[in-house]
Amino acid sequence: MAFVRVGNYHKQQQTALQLHKAFPDNGPYYCWRVMSIVMQAHKSTDGSLANSMFLPLAEKLMEKYVAEKKLDVEEEVKLYLMVLEKQGKPEKRLEVVQGPLGKLIRKREERNRLELECHLSLQRWDDAVRLLTAMLRENPDHWKDIEVYISCQIERYKESVREAKEEHEMKKRGRE
Repeated sequence: MAFVRVGNYHKQQQTALQLHKAFPDNGPYYCWRVMSIVMQAHKSTDGSLANSMFLPLAEKLMEKYVAEKKLDVEEEVKLYLMVLEKQGKPEKRLEVVQGPLGKLIRKREERNRLELECHLSLQRWDDAVRLLTAMLRENPDHWKDIEVYISCQIERYKESVREAKEEHEMKKRGRE
């Protein structure tokens, strides 16, 4: 824990690795190792090193953990989602949230919020509106959801206008 206090994330990672090797059935040590790598990426002054080495390594370690079917706690799923978020992988995050691992997130509202973030990042306005409609039925007084709902509807409208213009241009070109 001293390495955590002083912010020595590399030493923290090494300690977590040693503890995980000594106690392989203890998942928190494995996740501590992954979190140490994420923190090294976060504190790295070289952004390219964070994106090319630290975060991909953290993702690979979490994927290995998933493949071994050891990931079975909500906090571990959240760590995996954080790694994917830091790498800018909303599509993969959405797969995790909507898949069996997402069911480990006990609070439905939290799971819905994570799914909504992914839809918004991917600009999937129809899916976002569908999810927001369900969320607003459960909690109609949540002002932020109402704002996001309106924004999504505006984006859907802009998209339909853009598609109509493109279709009109195509027809126009066909006549010439």
